[in-house]
Amino acid sequence: MSRNVVLVLLVLILGIVLAITNPSPEDFKNYLKEKIYKEYKEEQQSGGILGNLLAKGVAGIAAELASITTQRSNYYLFSIYTVQMDTSKPRRYLGVAGQFISLN
Repeated sequence: MSRNVVLVLLVLILGIVLAITNPSPEDFKNYLKEKIYKEYKEEQQSGGILGNLLAKGVAGIAAELASITTQRSNYYLFSIYTVQMDTSKPRRYLGVAGQFISLN
C-alpha cells in the first residue's frame, strides 16, 4: 500500500475510535460525582462509614445540580462541557477518548 492510503486508514481508524469513546452526558455526571467526592473527602478528612456516606451523598447531590446547569457542545470526536454555577466563572471540560480534562 502507498503511504497515502496507510495515512488515510490510520486517520479514519483514529476518528472512529474517538467517535466511539466520546463521553456522554451521563459519563460527565459520573466524572463530576467522583471528582466532588474526592475533593470533599480531602477537605473533610472524616473517616469511617458515616464520613463516606456523607461524602457520597454530598457528591451525588452536587453532581446532579451541576449536570442541570451543564451545556454540552458535541463535536462527535470530542465534547466540550461547560458548567455554570450561580455567579462563579463557568468551568469548561474537554471530553475525549473516555477522559475529561479541565480547561480552566
